[in-house]
Amino acid sequence: MDNQPKKPVAVVIGAGPGLGASLIRRFAKTYSVAMLARKARYLAALAGEIQQSGAAVQELTCDVSDRTQIAAAFRAIREELGDPEVLLYNAGSGVFGTITEITPDQYEADWRVNSFGAFVAAKEVAPAMIARSRRFFVRARQVRTGLAQTASLGRWANCKDTTRAGMSGVVSRWLRRIETLPEIAIRLLRVQIKNRPANEMIRLYDSERILFYCDPPYPHETRGDSKAYGFEMTDEDHRKARQAFS
Repeated sequence: MDNQPKKPVAVVIGAGPGLGASLIRRFAKTYSVAMLARKARYLAALAGEIQQSGAAVQELTCDVSDRTQIAAAFRAIREELGDPEVLLYNAGSGVFGTITEITPDQYEADWRVNSFGAFVAAKEVAPAMIARSRRFFVRARQVRTGLAQTASLGRWANCKDTTRAGMSGVVSRWLRRIETLPEIAIRLLRVQIKNRPANEMIRLYDSERILFYCDPPYPHETRGDSKAYGFEMTDEDHRKARQAFS
């Protein structure tokens, strides 16, 4: 059984030899990539090139002006790779001319590729993306309020001293954060969240202009609870962290 962590999924629609291929090559470094285009032979050649680096790619021929083909492509993506986390719509079509020269059929064909296809593709990925953002908020607030902890006597998440207004402090904080969710979303617009070892992040980003805020788990010898954190640190981990901080 493959125990490697599953990569997030990116979908690139409009995998042409210019920008589309460049996006695919870039995202294939860290994502499993599904690429959609109309030319099967070109897709096969591009997939073969990228797979030589060990990247996971899925090639799908698709006419994005046809909603049934888009739906079928995304069903195949979910079955093979999983729910997409990134959608890059690079498909485009254009007939140039004046309003007296362009026919209604030409205009509709361009609209289907440039706008309608993007709308249908977005509809395909939106439900999972919205659900994932909700799960992120729930998990983030659980970590902040202690709901993710295994409550035990004496821990503040289960403490009588935090009750007020007929409810526990945990519940009160949770309700208040729901009301401020739009502010949280705006604050995170320019935030990049990484899941990498802290020592590695310090080595990558350390400079005179960077301020690191670090809040590691307390050393075991300073507390009597061994279940206070979802991810613990050993004494050796703390020593390595101290070296990185210095």
